Amino acid sequence: MSAKLSVKCKCQRIQKECRSRLTSLTKNVYNEKQVKDEGAVRMSDVYATINYVLVNLINEIWEVEGKAIITDEFKDITNNDMHVIEAIGLGEGNNMSTIAKKLNITVGSLTTAVNSLVKKGYVDRFRSKEDRRVVYVRLLEKGENAYHHHEDYHKQMTQAIVDELDESEIPVLLKTLDALTGFFTDYTRESKEKSSDSMDKE
Repeated sequence: MSAKLSVKCKCQRIQKECRSRLTSLTKNVYNEKQVKDEGAVRMSDVYATINYVLVNLINEIWEVEGKAIITDEFKDITNNDMHVIEAIGLGEGNNMSTIAKKLNITVGSLTTAVNSLVKKGYVDRFRSKEDRRVVYVRLLEKGENAYHHHEDYHKQMTQAIVDELDESEIPVLLKTLDALTGFFTDYTRESKEKSSDSMDKE
Protein backbone atom coordinates (compact mmCIF):
# COMPACT_ATOMS: atom_id res chain seq x y z
CA MET A 1 0.00 0.00 0.00
CA SER A 2 1.40 3.43 -0.97
CA ALA A 3 2.06 6.10 1.66
CA LYS A 4 -0.66 8.37 0.27
CA LEU A 5 -3.21 5.56 0.20
CA SER A 6 -2.27 4.56 3.73
CA VAL A 7 -2.78 8.12 4.98
CA LYS A 8 -6.08 8.37 3.09
CA CYS A 9 -7.38 5.15 4.67
CA LYS A 10 -6.26 6.30 8.10
CA CYS A 11 -8.02 9.65 7.67
CA GLN A 12 -11.20 7.97 6.48
CA ARG A 13 -11.18 5.70 9.53
CA ILE A 14 -10.72 8.65 11.89
CA GLN A 15 -13.34 10.68 10.05
CA LYS A 16 -15.82 7.81 10.35
CA GLU A 17 -15.16 7.47 14.08
CA CYS A 18 -15.43 11.24 14.62
CA ARG A 19 -18.72 11.41 12.75
CA SER A 20 -20.05 8.46 14.71
CA ARG A 21 -19.15 10.11 18.02
CA LEU A 22 -20.54 13.48 16.97
CA THR A 23 -23.76 11.92 15.68
CA SER A 24 -24.22 10.01 18.92
CA LEU A 25 -23.52 13.12 20.96
CA THR A 26 -25.94 15.21 18.90
CA LYS A 27 -28.69 12.63 19.33
CA ASN A 28 -28.13 12.69 23.08
CA VAL A 29 -28.27 16.47 23.22
CA TYR A 30 -31.46 16.74 21.22
CA ASN A 31 -33.25 13.66 22.50
CA GLU A 32 -36.10 15.38 24.33
CA LYS A 33 -36.96 12.33 26.42
CA GLN A 34 -33.39 11.94 27.61
CA VAL A 35 -33.08 15.65 28.36
CA LYS A 36 -36.31 15.46 30.31
CA ASP A 37 -35.28 12.31 32.17
CA GLU A 38 -31.63 13.11 32.79
CA GLY A 39 -31.62 16.89 32.67
CA ALA A 40 -28.91 17.11 30.01
CA VAL A 41 -26.31 15.08 28.19
CA ARG A 42 -23.41 14.11 30.43
CA MET A 43 -20.54 16.58 30.15
CA SER A 44 -18.12 13.66 30.25
CA ASP A 45 -19.48 12.57 26.87
CA VAL A 46 -19.00 16.06 25.51
CA TYR A 47 -15.42 16.31 26.74
CA ALA A 48 -14.57 12.81 25.51
CA THR A 49 -15.89 13.55 22.03
CA ILE A 50 -14.22 16.95 21.73
CA ASN A 51 -10.96 15.52 23.03
CA TYR A 52 -11.04 12.63 20.56
CA VAL A 53 -11.71 14.92 17.60
CA LEU A 54 -9.08 17.49 18.56
CA VAL A 55 -6.32 15.03 19.40
CA ASN A 56 -6.76 13.08 16.19
CA LEU A 57 -7.23 16.23 14.13
CA ILE A 58 -4.03 17.83 15.40
CA ASN A 59 -2.05 14.61 14.99
CA GLU A 60 -3.28 13.99 11.47
CA ILE A 61 -3.10 17.51 10.04
CA TRP A 62 0.69 17.54 10.13
CA GLU A 63 1.04 14.06 8.60
CA VAL A 64 -1.60 14.57 5.92
CA GLU A 65 -0.31 18.00 4.97
CA GLY A 66 3.20 16.62 4.62
CA LYS A 67 2.03 13.86 2.29
CA ALA A 68 -0.10 16.29 0.28
CA ILE A 69 2.38 19.11 -0.27
CA ILE A 70 5.70 17.27 -0.50
CA THR A 71 5.20 15.99 -4.04
CA ASP A 72 7.83 14.83 -6.53
CA GLU A 73 8.41 18.45 -7.55
CA PHE A 74 9.24 19.45 -3.97
CA LYS A 75 10.67 16.20 -2.62
CA ASP A 76 13.96 17.90 -1.73
CA ILE A 77 12.35 19.95 1.06
CA THR A 78 10.36 19.17 4.19
CA ASN A 79 7.03 20.27 5.60
CA ASN A 80 8.98 22.56 7.93
CA ASP A 81 10.68 24.13 4.92
CA MET A 82 7.27 24.78 3.37
CA HIS A 83 6.22 26.74 6.42
CA VAL A 84 9.43 28.76 6.32
CA ILE A 85 8.68 29.57 2.67
CA GLU A 86 5.15 30.57 3.68
CA ALA A 87 6.50 32.88 6.40
CA ILE A 88 8.95 34.53 3.98
CA GLY A 89 6.04 35.36 1.70
CA LEU A 90 5.88 36.74 -1.81
CA GLY A 91 7.33 40.02 -3.00
CA GLU A 92 10.49 41.65 -1.71
CA GLY A 93 10.75 39.26 1.21
CA ASN A 94 11.26 39.87 4.92
CA ASN A 95 14.12 40.26 7.34
CA MET A 96 15.22 37.26 9.38
CA SER A 97 13.87 38.58 12.68
CA THR A 98 10.38 39.11 11.25
CA ILE A 99 10.29 35.64 9.72
CA ALA A 100 11.53 34.01 12.92
CA LYS A 101 8.84 35.82 14.91
CA LYS A 102 6.14 34.59 12.53
CA LEU A 103 7.32 31.02 13.03
CA ASN A 104 7.87 31.45 16.77
CA ILE A 105 11.45 30.18 16.49
CA THR A 106 14.88 31.68 17.12
CA VAL A 107 16.84 33.44 14.40
CA GLY A 108 19.49 30.75 14.85
CA SER A 109 17.03 27.97 14.04
CA LEU A 110 15.73 29.94 11.07
CA THR A 111 19.28 30.45 9.78
CA THR A 112 19.77 26.68 9.57
CA ALA A 113 16.57 26.27 7.55
CA VAL A 114 17.35 29.22 5.28
CA ASN A 115 20.87 27.94 4.59
CA SER A 116 19.35 24.72 3.26
CA LEU A 117 16.75 26.54 1.15
CA VAL A 118 19.42 28.81 -0.33
CA LYS A 119 21.51 25.80 -1.37
CA LYS A 120 18.47 24.18 -2.99
CA GLY A 121 17.58 27.30 -4.95
CA TYR A 122 14.32 28.18 -3.21
CA VAL A 123 15.33 31.46 -1.60
CA ASP A 124 17.85 34.26 -1.89
CA ARG A 125 19.49 36.05 1.02
CA PHE A 126 20.80 39.62 0.96
CA ARG A 127 21.76 42.44 3.31
CA SER A 128 19.89 45.69 3.74
CA LYS A 129 21.39 48.65 1.89
CA GLU A 130 20.50 50.93 4.81
CA ASP A 131 21.85 48.66 7.55
CA ARG A 132 24.27 45.91 6.56
CA ARG A 133 23.59 44.11 9.83
CA VAL A 134 20.02 43.34 8.74
CA VAL A 135 19.62 40.23 6.57
CA TYR A 136 16.65 39.81 4.24
CA VAL A 137 15.31 36.67 2.60
CA ARG A 138 13.12 36.49 -0.50
CA LEU A 139 11.70 33.69 -2.58
CA LEU A 140 13.16 32.76 -5.94
CA GLU A 141 10.97 31.32 -8.71
CA LYS A 142 11.30 27.82 -7.29
CA GLY A 143 10.31 29.12 -3.86
CA GLU A 144 7.32 30.99 -5.27
CA ASN A 145 6.12 27.79 -6.94
CA ALA A 146 6.37 25.99 -3.59
CA TYR A 147 4.53 28.87 -1.89
CA HIS A 148 1.61 28.69 -4.32
CA HIS A 149 1.53 24.90 -4.08
CA HIS A 150 1.25 25.10 -0.29
CA GLU A 151 -1.31 27.90 -0.51
CA ASP A 152 -3.46 25.85 -2.89
CA TYR A 153 -3.54 22.96 -0.41
CA HIS A 154 -4.75 25.29 2.35
CA LYS A 155 -7.43 26.72 0.06
CA GLN A 156 -8.68 23.22 -0.73
CA MET A 157 -8.75 22.31 2.97
CA THR A 158 -10.64 25.48 3.91
CA GLN A 159 -13.12 25.12 1.07
CA ALA A 160 -13.81 21.51 2.00
CA ILE A 161 -14.80 22.64 5.50
CA VAL A 162 -16.91 25.58 4.34
CA ASP A 163 -18.76 23.39 1.84
CA GLU A 164 -19.99 21.20 4.72
CA LEU A 165 -21.48 24.11 6.67
CA ASP A 166 -24.52 26.30 6.26
CA GLU A 167 -24.41 30.02 7.07
CA SER A 168 -25.64 29.56 10.63
CA GLU A 169 -22.84 27.10 11.44
CA ILE A 170 -19.92 29.24 10.25
CA PRO A 171 -20.01 31.66 13.25
CA VAL A 172 -19.96 28.63 15.56
CA LEU A 173 -16.89 27.26 13.80
CA LEU A 174 -15.16 30.65 13.99
CA LYS A 175 -15.91 30.90 17.71
CA THR A 176 -14.55 27.38 18.22
CA LEU A 177 -11.36 28.11 16.30
CA ASP A 178 -10.94 31.38 18.20
CA ALA A 179 -11.18 29.52 21.51
CA LEU A 180 -8.63 26.96 20.32
CA THR A 181 -6.28 29.68 19.10
CA GLY A 182 -6.64 31.48 22.41
CA PHE A 183 -5.72 28.34 24.31
CA PHE A 184 -2.53 27.79 22.30
CA THR A 185 -1.56 31.46 22.54
CA ASP A 186 -2.06 31.57 26.31
CA TYR A 187 -0.36 28.22 26.82
CA THR A 188 2.68 29.30 24.79
CA ARG A 189 2.94 32.60 26.65
CA GLU A 190 2.64 30.96 30.06
CA SER A 191 5.23 28.34 29.12
CA LYS A 192 7.67 31.05 28.09
CA GLU A 193 7.04 32.97 31.30
CA LYS A 194 7.65 29.86 33.41
CA SER A 195 10.81 29.11 31.47
CA SER A 196 12.00 32.68 31.94
CA ASP A 197 11.25 32.61 35.67
CA SER A 198 13.10 29.32 36.02
CA MET A 199 16.19 30.75 34.29
CA ASP A 200 16.10 33.86 36.48
CA LYS A 201 16.07 31.73 39.64
CA GLU A 202 19.10 29.82 38.43
